[in-house]
Amino acid sequence: MPPVVAARARRADGGDAWLRDLPRRVDELVRRWRLDLGAPFAGGTAAVVHAVTRSDGAPAVLKLPVPDPGNALTTRTLLTARGDGFARVLAHDGDDLLLERLGPSLAASGRSPADQLQVLTGLLPRVWRLPAVEPPVDGAAGLAGFLLDLVDGPVDAVTARALECAARRSRAFVPEATRVLHGDAAAANVLLAPDRPAGAAFVDPDGFRGDPAYDVGVALRDWSVELLRHPRPAGLLRGWCADAAARTGTDPRAVWEWAFLERVSTGTYALALGAEALARPLLEAARRLLPDV
Repeated sequence: MPPVVAARARRADGGDAWLRDLPRRVDELVRRWRLDLGAPFAGGTAAVVHAVTRSDGAPAVLKLPVPDPGNALTTRTLLTARGDGFARVLAHDGDDLLLERLGPSLAASGRSPADQLQVLTGLLPRVWRLPAVEPPVDGAAGLAGFLLDLVDGPVDAVTARALECAARRSRAFVPEATRVLHGDAAAANVLLAPDRPAGAAFVDPDGFRGDPAYDVGVALRDWSVELLRHPRPAGLLRGWCADAAARTGTDPRAVWEWAFLERVSTGTYALALGAEALARPLLEAARRLLPDV
């Protein structure tokens, strides 16, 4: 499995037992769902994911997520969506899922950030119209606490500015304006699907209820390499924020602040898991953007 998945499991409640039981659990699901097990997919951060073939020859995906209280909400969101904007669930047992196999990820498509953003903003309104069953969540307050728990030592300038963004987003939180969110609406969580609206579908939703601008900010968390190569990274990001906000009916300033907060919290968490290759571009881009936040 990807090292970051193993590291995440070891930090989770029940994660060591999950790791020990994983081979037996995979064998059990392969027998029960009559699957031929193929190669694992690389690049995941929170689950073991295998290509499989069903007994009728149809390709599918077997996903076994690291233990997390939010996994049940992920499954509920996928089942509620019934394939509208998301990959379809073919079978499930607890947190473990058998999903339809779609195309490659949007992140690996070679498309420009602007083109990827057009796909993401076309998909997000389909998520936001799902019925809400959970109470609204002040995601900014939660991210601030999460970030502070990760910091070992004094808070640096980048983290301090991210905490300021979190405080502003928390003060602006309006429960009545919340929607069901994907929660991790990055290009890596979008798979190409030519037969679907927008030509793609989401996977791995968190499914909590919060500020829609948060989803747009997460979509803009990535593309750090492009930002670092640009002579004016803040100007480039502001253009992306304005475009994405206009397409989704969200506030561009809120999108900017969510994107910065997510860039810092994700980079800090990746660093804590030992995933430096993922963490460093995120945190370096945040430092380049710091004067404009």
